[in-house]
Amino acid sequence: MDTVLKEPLQLTDTNASEHDLQFTKNGSHLYYLSDDGIDSNYHRMTKNNPSEFWWNTTETTHHPVTSGPKPKSSLQLSPNEKHIAYIEYPGNIIIAKPDGSEPNL
Repeated sequence: MDTVLKEPLQLTDTNASEHDLQFTKNGSHLYYLSDDGIDSNYHRMTKNNPSEFWWNTTETTHHPVTSGPKPKSSLQLSPNEKHIAYIEYPGNIIIAKPDGSEPNL
């Protein structure tokens, strides 16, 4: 295992601000909020090579989890990770599947 500290590895390449990071328990996915100043939506990142550590990975796949112009915040995974919840402006709590499908108020 490579444990030598090195330069940070950038996993995204956009003009947006990416923050509000949340790893799944098994480390297979990383959720993040991408805010470009116009839209604010969550995405789910997956390593293309699952055997790599996040700090060594060179290729990832990004899937949008939410869409639309309403700002979102405070994403949380359910304890069994079968659902996600987040707040959508003006304060609606949305519950959906981990891939963002079937969103419900």
